Amino acid sequence: METRKSPRRVVMESLRDLARAQRSGAYFVKRGDIVWATFPFDRFPRAMALMVDVMSCAPTEGETHTAIIRIDAAAQIPDRTDPPEIDDGIHDELIDDVECVIYGLGPLKDDRGDTVAYRIDPEKSGIREFHDAGLRVQGIHAQFTVKF
Repeated sequence: METRKSPRRVVMESLRDLARAQRSGAYFVKRGDIVWATFPFDRFPRAMALMVDVMSCAPTEGETHTAIIRIDAAAQIPDRTDPPEIDDGIHDELIDDVECVIYGLGPLKDDRGDTVAYRIDPEKSGIREFHDAGLRVQGIHAQFTVKF
């Protein structure tokens, strides 16, 4: 007997698939934090980490869950750049790719034809930058609220 996947698992697997599809597979995608100090940017030019920050314990509003999900996307700062930073074009691509992942969730259906995510709340979503010149990494933290 096949076990049914939880709605949370379907959402996270869908996000992973969407992230891996960005820029023809240019991203290393991981469920959980990435240790930027040891990340092999020489093998993977970009990376995305997918995490559930907070999730409701029990379904609400007609048996839906609410979760706050975080996506970190980053690239390595090239050697010999002054000041040490990634190109603005790459930074824009990180933002565009994360937005494609988040909003790509909306029209998806699971194996049974059910909607994967019922609502992504734009009022409870945002992106902020991060930068560590010592680790030579720069990117974004995106956080969004989703009902599923």
